[in-house]
Amino acid sequence: MSIEGIIFIFLSAVANSTWNLLSKTGSGPMVFFRQALRYSMLCYLPVFLVIQFFVVYSTTALLCVVVSGLLIGVFFFSVSTAYQHGQISVTYPVMRAFPIVIVALVAMLLGSLPSWGSMLGMAIIVVGCFALPLNRFALGPDGFHPRNYLNRSCFWALVAAFMVAGFSHIDRQAALSFPAATPLGMLMSRFSYVYIQHGIAWLFIEAVTRGIHVA
Repeated sequence: MSIEGIIFIFLSAVANSTWNLLSKTGSGPMVFFRQALRYSMLCYLPVFLVIQFFVVYSTTALLCVVVSGLLIGVFFFSVSTAYQHGQISVTYPVMRAFPIVIVALVAMLLGSLPSWGSMLGMAIIVVGCFALPLNRFALGPDGFHPRNYLNRSCFWALVAAFMVAGFSHIDRQAALSFPAATPLGMLMSRFSYVYIQHGIAWLFIEAVTRGIHVA
């Protein structure tokens, strides 16, 4: 992997952990996600409107962005619900580690077997996820016990993991469907895709939030 790739991965990890920590402050995760999506839509709206004169959408990309946006909306809802019922130190690693396992299982079902090294790495990740909720490495209430895993926080973290695996695969298909263009054209296409994607996620969160308040 190139130095640039390592730097981008590091920055991505820092950004992810930062917004997850911020979501635990203030009025709660759901309010934070809703406001973050809303203000990002407003801030980038002028750029989005200008580049629409230069962007060409394929039917596949439009279908992908709708489905992916809904999955991201469910993802944000799942994350906020998981954080409301558990600790971020447990929920976040489970949420981020399990998509790797899910994608690997899907690949195996499709006939693409991972290498032994990859399977070993995935096994270590799964063991680490199961060990996170433990107060001590032993059998009993403070160790390996069903109630440490069969709870709302872990359930919604697992739902969020499935959503990550789902929209990651869909986004890959969408990227492959973009028409060939210059680097600037590719950048504008991907910007528009992400903007629409998160706009749909924001509308989903707004609808769910209003539905909860009405109920």
